[in-house]
Parts: sequence; C-alpha cells; structure tokens
Amino acid sequence: MASAANLRPSDSQHAIETAGRLHREAVETRAAGRPSEAAPLALRSIEILEREEGARQIDVVTVLNALARIQEDLGHLAAAEVSVHRALGILERLRDLGEERILFRLQAQSLGLLANLKRDQGHHSEAEEIFCRALALTEEAFGASHLGLGGPWTGHRQIA
Repeated sequence: MASAANLRPSDSQHAIETAGRLHREAVETRAAGRPSEAAPLALRSIEILEREEGARQIDVVTVLNALARIQEDLGHLAAAEVSVHRALGILERLRDLGEERILFRLQAQSLGLLANLKRDQGHHSEAEEIFCRALALTEEAFGASHLGLGGPWTGHRQIA
C-alpha cells in the first residue's frame, strides 16, 4: 500500500471517504447491537484518518468517541477511557484551530463520556467533577438553554 506521502490528492480523498464510511458502518453496527463487529470498523477508520496527510484530527476525535462507546458496550472500560483521553488530548492540541463551537461540542461530549465511564467504574465523585466540567463548558460555549446540555449532563442525575 502506498504511504500517505506518495498518495495523489484523489487517493488521499478516497482513503478519507473510506474512513468516513467505516465510521458510519461502525456506528450503525453498534446501534444494531453488534459492538464486537463495530470495534474493528472504528479502529480501521482511525488508522486511515491518522495516516492521511491533511486528515482533520477533529474527525479522529469523533471516531475515537464512537470507539469508546463501543468499548464501553463491550465492557472494556479501561480501553474506552484510553480512547476518550486520546480524543481529549487531540482537542487540547487543536485549541487554536478557530472552530471553537465544534471543539467545545466535542470536548463536552468527550468529558460526558469520560464521566459516564468513571461512574460505571464506581468513581462517583470523580465522575461528578467531570460532569460539572462538561456542563460548565457547554453553558459557556452555547448558553444554559442549549439542547446539547442533555448529552453530557444526563448521566449526572444518575450519580446524585
């Protein structure tokens, strides 16, 4: 297989489109209740996106969060936590990207997922702190009435 440096723009674009298709298939397969089949699809999507020059790291974050949900479904909570931390690390490096609303939304989703994982592992006080960070970030970025509050914040009610 050609390295990313040797790919023509059309080859690289095709690879990125393939990664997007694999991600969609992973999400659909998970939704159909087959997380063990979804995991390799998400992993391959991440591999392609990370390899391609010019691939938006934001896309990697989206797939990492999907992979973490798949891993959570499989009961692989430690692996899911690693995936979320990778996503948060990428988001930290992208702060100067200029796409603040997208970054804030992804960060709030990642934090909400991490909080759920902490809660599932019995780390309730840590989970609550993370849920509060996700809520504060969402309120700061979008306002308290934003519908996106339901995503990261819903798990908090299960802690209290």
